[in-house]
Amino acid sequence: MATEYKKFKERKELDASYSTANGVRLRINCHYKRGNPSLSARIIPNIVPKLEDIGLEELEYLCDETDGLILFIGPTGAGKSTSLAAMVQHIALHKGGNIVTLEDPIEFIFTSEKGLIRQRQLGTDFHEFPAALRGVLRQDPNIIVVGEMRDLETIAAALTLAETGHLVFATLHTPNAVQTVDRIVDVFPPFQQQQIRTQPFPLSSCHRRAEASTVRSRRSYRPARGTDQHYCRCKHHPR
Repeated sequence: MATEYKKFKERKELDASYSTANGVRLRINCHYKRGNPSLSARIIPNIVPKLEDIGLEELEYLCDETDGLILFIGPTGAGKSTSLAAMVQHIALHKGGNIVTLEDPIEFIFTSEKGLIRQRQLGTDFHEFPAALRGVLRQDPNIIVVGEMRDLETIAAALTLAETGHLVFATLHTPNAVQTVDRIVDVFPPFQQQQIRTQPFPLSSCHRRAEASTVRSRRSYRPARGTDQHYCRCKHHPR
Protein backbone atom coordinates (compact mmCIF):
# COMPACT_ATOMS: atom_id res chain seq x y z
CA MET A 1 0.00 0.00 0.00
CA ALA A 2 2.90 2.37 0.71
CA THR A 3 4.22 1.77 -2.80
CA GLU A 4 0.83 2.55 -4.31
CA TYR A 5 0.56 5.76 -2.30
CA LYS A 6 4.02 6.85 -3.45
CA LYS A 7 3.03 6.17 -7.05
CA PHE A 8 -0.15 8.22 -6.57
CA LYS A 9 1.78 11.16 -5.14
CA GLU A 10 4.16 11.11 -8.11
CA ARG A 11 1.65 10.57 -10.92
CA LYS A 12 -1.41 12.30 -9.41
CA GLU A 13 -3.54 9.44 -10.82
CA LEU A 14 -4.00 5.84 -9.74
CA ASP A 15 -6.36 2.98 -10.61
CA ALA A 16 -6.69 0.28 -7.98
CA SER A 17 -8.99 -2.36 -6.55
CA TYR A 18 -9.76 -2.61 -2.83
CA SER A 19 -11.54 -5.12 -0.60
CA THR A 20 -13.20 -4.06 2.63
CA ALA A 21 -13.16 -6.14 5.81
CA ASN A 22 -16.67 -7.48 5.10
CA GLY A 23 -15.74 -8.61 1.58
CA VAL A 24 -17.05 -5.75 -0.55
CA ARG A 25 -14.75 -5.14 -3.52
CA LEU A 26 -14.30 -1.72 -5.09
CA ARG A 27 -12.67 -0.38 -8.22
CA ILE A 28 -11.10 2.96 -7.31
CA ASN A 29 -9.69 5.86 -9.30
CA CYS A 30 -7.59 8.21 -7.17
CA HIS A 31 -6.89 11.68 -8.51
CA TYR A 32 -6.40 15.29 -7.50
CA LYS A 33 -8.83 18.18 -7.78
CA ARG A 34 -7.93 21.75 -6.94
CA GLY A 35 -4.72 20.50 -5.35
CA ASN A 36 -6.39 17.99 -2.99
CA PRO A 37 -6.65 14.18 -3.20
CA SER A 38 -9.98 12.78 -4.35
CA LEU A 39 -11.35 9.44 -5.49
CA SER A 40 -14.19 7.76 -7.35
CA ALA A 41 -15.24 4.23 -6.39
CA ARG A 42 -17.42 1.61 -8.02
CA ILE A 43 -18.67 -1.58 -6.36
CA ILE A 44 -17.58 -4.79 -8.08
CA PRO A 45 -20.04 -7.68 -7.67
CA ASN A 46 -18.55 -10.60 -5.74
CA ILE A 47 -20.16 -13.06 -8.13
CA VAL A 48 -19.42 -12.92 -11.85
CA PRO A 49 -22.81 -12.75 -13.62
CA LYS A 50 -23.88 -15.51 -15.99
CA LEU A 51 -24.37 -14.70 -19.66
CA GLU A 52 -28.13 -15.10 -19.26
CA ASP A 53 -28.14 -12.72 -16.28
CA ILE A 54 -27.05 -9.84 -18.52
CA GLY A 55 -28.88 -10.83 -21.68
CA LEU A 56 -25.89 -12.26 -23.55
CA GLU A 57 -26.98 -15.88 -23.88
CA GLU A 58 -27.28 -15.32 -27.64
CA LEU A 59 -23.51 -14.82 -27.77
CA GLU A 60 -22.64 -18.07 -26.03
CA TYR A 61 -21.45 -19.49 -29.34
CA LEU A 62 -18.50 -17.07 -29.23
CA CYS A 63 -17.14 -19.03 -26.27
CA ASP A 64 -16.45 -21.91 -28.65
CA GLU A 65 -14.05 -19.85 -30.76
CA THR A 66 -10.42 -20.93 -30.67
CA ASP A 67 -8.74 -17.90 -32.23
CA GLY A 68 -9.41 -14.32 -33.29
CA LEU A 69 -10.18 -11.08 -31.49
CA ILE A 70 -13.41 -10.32 -29.61
CA LEU A 71 -13.84 -6.70 -28.53
CA PHE A 72 -16.45 -5.27 -26.18
CA ILE A 73 -16.92 -1.63 -27.10
CA GLY A 74 -18.87 1.30 -25.74
CA PRO A 75 -18.54 4.37 -23.50
CA THR A 76 -17.72 4.25 -19.80
CA GLY A 77 -20.52 2.56 -17.88
CA ALA A 78 -21.84 0.60 -20.87
CA GLY A 79 -21.06 -2.76 -19.26
CA LYS A 80 -17.95 -3.75 -21.22
CA SER A 81 -16.03 -5.23 -18.28
CA THR A 82 -19.09 -7.05 -16.93
CA SER A 83 -19.92 -8.56 -20.32
CA LEU A 84 -16.33 -9.64 -20.90
CA ALA A 85 -16.13 -11.16 -17.40
CA ALA A 86 -19.34 -13.14 -17.91
CA MET A 87 -17.97 -14.64 -21.11
CA VAL A 88 -14.58 -15.49 -19.61
CA GLN A 89 -16.22 -17.09 -16.56
CA HIS A 90 -18.49 -19.15 -18.82
CA ILE A 91 -15.44 -20.48 -20.68
CA ALA A 92 -13.59 -21.20 -17.42
CA LEU A 93 -16.51 -23.21 -16.03
CA HIS A 94 -17.69 -25.07 -19.12
CA LYS A 95 -14.78 -25.28 -21.54
CA GLY A 96 -11.57 -24.68 -19.63
CA GLY A 97 -8.13 -24.24 -21.12
CA ASN A 98 -5.25 -22.03 -20.10
CA ILE A 99 -6.59 -18.49 -19.60
CA VAL A 100 -4.32 -15.53 -18.84
CA THR A 101 -5.74 -12.11 -17.98
CA LEU A 102 -3.82 -8.82 -17.95
CA GLU A 103 -5.80 -6.22 -15.98
CA ASP A 104 -5.53 -2.72 -14.55
CA PRO A 105 -6.69 -3.40 -11.90
CA ILE A 106 -8.11 -6.89 -11.35
CA GLU A 107 -11.87 -6.51 -10.97
CA PHE A 108 -13.86 -9.75 -11.06
CA ILE A 109 -12.26 -12.82 -9.47
CA PHE A 110 -12.72 -15.84 -11.74
CA THR A 111 -13.04 -19.48 -10.71
CA SER A 112 -12.18 -22.39 -12.97
CA GLU A 113 -13.46 -25.95 -12.76
CA LYS A 114 -11.74 -26.94 -15.99
CA GLY A 115 -8.24 -25.86 -16.85
CA LEU A 116 -6.17 -23.04 -15.42
CA ILE A 117 -6.72 -19.30 -15.08
CA ARG A 118 -4.04 -16.74 -14.18
CA GLN A 119 -5.11 -13.19 -13.32
CA ARG A 120 -2.27 -10.67 -13.49
CA GLN A 121 -2.44 -7.03 -12.41
CA LEU A 122 -0.51 -4.08 -13.81
CA GLY A 123 2.05 -2.80 -11.32
CA THR A 124 1.82 -5.87 -9.11
CA ASP A 125 2.42 -8.75 -11.51
CA PHE A 126 3.79 -6.96 -14.58
CA HIS A 127 5.05 -3.47 -15.44
CA GLU A 128 3.74 -2.75 -18.96
CA PHE A 129 1.00 -4.22 -21.15
CA PRO A 130 3.13 -4.50 -24.34
CA ALA A 131 5.91 -6.38 -22.53
CA ALA A 132 3.41 -8.67 -20.77
CA LEU A 133 1.70 -9.44 -24.08
CA ARG A 134 5.01 -10.26 -25.71
CA GLY A 135 5.88 -12.62 -22.88
CA VAL A 136 2.49 -14.26 -22.54
CA LEU A 137 3.24 -16.81 -25.26
CA ARG A 138 5.75 -18.44 -22.92
CA GLN A 139 2.84 -19.21 -20.58
CA ASP A 140 1.20 -21.38 -23.28
CA PRO A 141 -2.25 -19.72 -23.16
CA ASN A 142 -5.33 -20.68 -25.14
CA ILE A 143 -7.17 -17.48 -24.23
CA ILE A 144 -5.73 -14.04 -23.43
CA VAL A 145 -7.78 -11.28 -21.82
CA VAL A 146 -6.56 -7.68 -22.15
CA GLY A 147 -8.35 -5.21 -19.90
CA GLU A 148 -8.23 -2.43 -22.47
CA MET A 149 -6.41 -1.81 -25.75
CA ARG A 150 -4.89 1.60 -25.05
CA ASP A 151 -1.93 2.28 -27.32
CA LEU A 152 -0.10 1.21 -30.48
CA GLU A 153 2.08 -1.42 -28.86
CA THR A 154 -0.80 -3.06 -27.00
CA ILE A 155 -3.08 -3.07 -30.06
CA ALA A 156 -0.33 -4.42 -32.33
CA ALA A 157 0.50 -7.19 -29.84
CA ALA A 158 -3.17 -8.15 -29.43
CA LEU A 159 -3.65 -8.38 -33.20
CA THR A 160 -0.53 -10.51 -33.56
CA LEU A 161 -1.66 -12.90 -30.81
CA ALA A 162 -5.12 -13.18 -32.38
CA GLU A 163 -3.71 -14.14 -35.78
CA THR A 164 -1.26 -16.70 -34.37
CA GLY A 165 -3.91 -19.09 -33.09
CA HIS A 166 -5.04 -17.49 -29.82
CA LEU A 167 -8.42 -16.19 -28.72
CA VAL A 168 -8.05 -12.63 -27.44
CA PHE A 169 -10.69 -10.68 -25.49
CA ALA A 170 -10.35 -6.94 -24.95
CA THR A 171 -12.32 -3.73 -24.45
CA LEU A 172 -12.17 -0.44 -26.30
CA HIS A 173 -13.76 2.94 -25.58
CA THR A 174 -15.49 3.48 -28.92
CA PRO A 175 -19.21 4.05 -29.57
CA ASN A 176 -19.71 1.82 -32.62
CA ALA A 177 -18.10 -0.67 -34.99
CA VAL A 178 -16.98 1.84 -37.62
CA GLN A 179 -15.16 3.98 -35.09
CA THR A 180 -13.66 0.85 -33.55
CA VAL A 181 -11.95 -0.07 -36.81
CA ASP A 182 -10.90 3.54 -37.38
CA ARG A 183 -9.47 3.75 -33.85
CA ILE A 184 -7.42 0.59 -34.30
CA VAL A 185 -6.13 1.60 -37.72
CA ASP A 186 -5.40 5.23 -36.80
CA VAL A 187 -2.94 4.30 -34.03
CA PHE A 188 -0.60 2.83 -36.64
CA PRO A 189 1.77 4.98 -38.73
CA PRO A 190 0.28 6.07 -42.09
CA PHE A 191 2.45 3.68 -44.09
CA GLN A 192 1.04 0.69 -42.16
CA GLN A 193 -2.63 1.61 -42.08
CA GLN A 194 -3.69 0.04 -45.39
CA GLN A 195 -1.87 -3.17 -44.49
CA ILE A 196 -3.66 -3.33 -41.13
CA ARG A 197 -7.04 -2.86 -42.83
CA THR A 198 -6.52 -5.68 -45.30
CA GLN A 199 -3.67 -8.11 -44.54
CA PRO A 200 -3.22 -10.45 -42.82
CA PHE A 201 -5.96 -9.61 -40.31
CA PRO A 202 -9.18 -8.54 -42.10
CA LEU A 203 -10.55 -5.83 -39.84
CA SER A 204 -13.19 -5.07 -42.47
CA SER A 205 -15.14 -8.10 -41.18
CA CYS A 206 -15.38 -6.30 -37.85
CA HIS A 207 -17.85 -3.80 -39.38
CA ARG A 208 -20.48 -6.38 -40.31
CA ARG A 209 -20.29 -8.45 -37.16
CA ALA A 210 -20.39 -5.62 -34.67
CA GLU A 211 -23.05 -3.55 -36.41
CA ALA A 212 -25.32 -6.58 -36.45
CA SER A 213 -24.77 -7.39 -32.81
CA THR A 214 -26.03 -4.78 -30.38
CA VAL A 215 -27.30 -6.13 -27.07
CA ARG A 216 -28.82 -4.50 -24.03
CA SER A 217 -28.27 -5.76 -20.51
CA ARG A 218 -31.23 -6.78 -18.42
CA ARG A 219 -32.47 -4.62 -15.60
CA SER A 220 -30.31 -6.07 -12.81
CA TYR A 221 -27.12 -5.26 -14.73
CA ARG A 222 -28.37 -2.44 -16.94
CA PRO A 223 -25.61 -0.07 -18.10
CA ALA A 224 -25.59 3.51 -16.88
CA ARG A 225 -27.42 6.17 -18.86
CA GLY A 226 -29.31 3.59 -20.92
CA THR A 227 -26.36 3.05 -23.23
CA ASP A 228 -26.06 0.07 -25.54
CA GLN A 229 -23.26 -2.47 -25.35
CA HIS A 230 -21.65 -3.67 -28.55
CA TYR A 231 -19.33 -6.54 -29.21
CA CYS A 232 -16.97 -6.72 -32.12
CA ARG A 233 -15.49 -9.99 -33.40
CA CYS A 234 -12.54 -9.97 -35.79
CA LYS A 235 -11.62 -13.33 -37.24
CA HIS A 236 -8.34 -14.27 -38.89
CA HIS A 237 -8.67 -16.02 -42.23
CA PRO A 238 -5.54 -17.90 -43.32
CA ARG A 239 -4.33 -17.18 -46.81
